[in-house]
Amino acid sequence: MSHTRRVSFSIATTAESACTLPNFESASEVWRDNAGVICARGILSGAYAWLEFPGTAVFHFDRARRAVIAMPEPSVEDGLLYDNYYRAALPLALQYFGVEVLHASAVRTRLGVVAFCAVSETGKSTAVAVLSRRGYPLWADDAVPIEIDEGTRDARALAVPFRLRLDAALSSAFRDPDRSFRWPEPERLDLASAPLAALCVMQRVDSSQTAEICRLSAIDAVTALLPHSYCFSLMEADRKRVEDLRNLAASIKLWHDADATIPASLGELMNKPRSVPRMTDPETGMAYEYHAKQGTAYELCANFLWEDRPDATRRTYTPNFWEHGKGRSCFALDASKSVPY
Repeated sequence: MSHTRRVSFSIATTAESACTLPNFESASEVWRDNAGVICARGILSGAYAWLEFPGTAVFHFDRARRAVIAMPEPSVEDGLLYDNYYRAALPLALQYFGVEVLHASAVRTRLGVVAFCAVSETGKSTAVAVLSRRGYPLWADDAVPIEIDEGTRDARALAVPFRLRLDAALSSAFRDPDRSFRWPEPERLDLASAPLAALCVMQRVDSSQTAEICRLSAIDAVTALLPHSYCFSLMEADRKRVEDLRNLAASIKLWHDADATIPASLGELMNKPRSVPRMTDPETGMAYEYHAKQGTAYELCANFLWEDRPDATRRTYTPNFWEHGKGRSCFALDASKSVPY
């Protein structure tokens, strides 16, 4: 069965380009190249996520419309703009829109997509280039978006346009340099998908070590994959944690309204014929804490990466129920009352 995802892209109008940009000097995320030079800066501001490539363009991501709007510098040619979009902005936008994205290269096999995760210059592009010479079609280079099919609950890999990046010696060995390469027009891009067959994590070893292949346990697999996950902002992960806790509180409220009790554990929510919210941390995979208290009172806890507490000294400051500190934070709730928002 064919599956596709659509992402809209546009270049900002003159009026849109005149809007006030966020202060990238206070950017929450900074990306550097191997020489330590800043190549991109990202920030969450207003209703958008913003991504700046100094001297090239600013992109902002609109989650509600699944849209990316580009504000290129006047002298930037389309080829360079599209290169930044497909190789960096689009993978980060997909992650911001809710799709998991791995720093990986991939080929397609009879059973589905096989992706190879690794840090830069380990050899993942070389690995898929070799496999392509053996008859396995190339699927991705550097970014493999993955989502769960809502119907089957199977994992599927999305196909993002790419250009295989090999050094000059390898490029000439595997194929003639593609001097005529052109990025596809991105305005309304449909991303096809295929079943994900396997994820492989590659690590470079020196000549004194013997290469080996081993199957990882579920816990070890999560630990190995996390360093290769795209993440627009670590604060975005905290936002997901708050959303998860709020959804869990809503499910516990529904339980109470039906049975006048609260569950003894979060696992009991799975016995109810209704949509079950996520019960595990989006980054670590660890279960959220739930503690049933006296009567209809209970507590939900999570571990956060950042502090989220505005300046409480302001006279107009009204505390938000879901504000939290860095590290383990707990929230006292009552199933007989409305869920705080």
